Amino acid sequence: MKSIEGKIAALDKWMRDTNDKREIKRAMAVKLYLLGEEQIKISNLLSTSQSFVSKWYVIFCKEGTNGLKLAHKGSRGFLNKLEREAVVNWIKQQANLTTKLLQNHIKNDYDLEYNSLQSYYNLLAEAEFSHKKSQKFNPKRNEEVVQKKRREIKKILQCIGGEIQSKKRKIFF
Repeated sequence: MKSIEGKIAALDKWMRDTNDKREIKRAMAVKLYLLGEEQIKISNLLSTSQSFVSKWYVIFCKEGTNGLKLAHKGSRGFLNKLEREAVVNWIKQQANLTTKLLQNHIKNDYDLEYNSLQSYYNLLAEAEFSHKKSQKFNPKRNEEVVQKKRREIKKILQCIGGEIQSKKRKIFF
C-alpha cells in the first residue's frame, strides 16, 4: 500500500490530467481527508455532504484514482456520422417515403430501431422531407367563400387595373 504522500501525489497527478469538475471534486475531498482535515470542514468547503467525503475516500482506498472516474459516459446516437449521411442520402433518393418505410430500411440495413418516432422525423427533416401526410385538397376549403372572394378581387382589379398597369399603384401579395 502506498504511503499518504504517495497517495496525495497520485491524486495531484490525476487531478492535473482530468478535465471533469466532478472528478476533481471527488479527488479534492479525498486529498483533504488524507491531509487530516475533518469531514465536516471538507464538506463545507466543497459544498458536499459528509457522506460524499467518506464514500469517495472508501472507493479511493479500494480502487485508487480509477474509482474516482465517472462511470456514466452518456449515450451516443445509434447511427454514426457516415451511417447517418448514408441514410439521409437514401431518403433523398426516394420519390415516395413513409416513416414506416424508413423504419424498415434502418432496421434491415443497420440492424437498429429507435425508441422514438422523433428520431425518424429528425432524419426526414435533415433530408428536407416532412413526416406529415400531405392532402390533395384543403379540407377547410369552402367553394362558396372562394368564389365570392374571386368576384371581389375581379371588381377591385377592374377599378384599379389601369393604375396597376401604368405603375401608379403597386400590389403586394
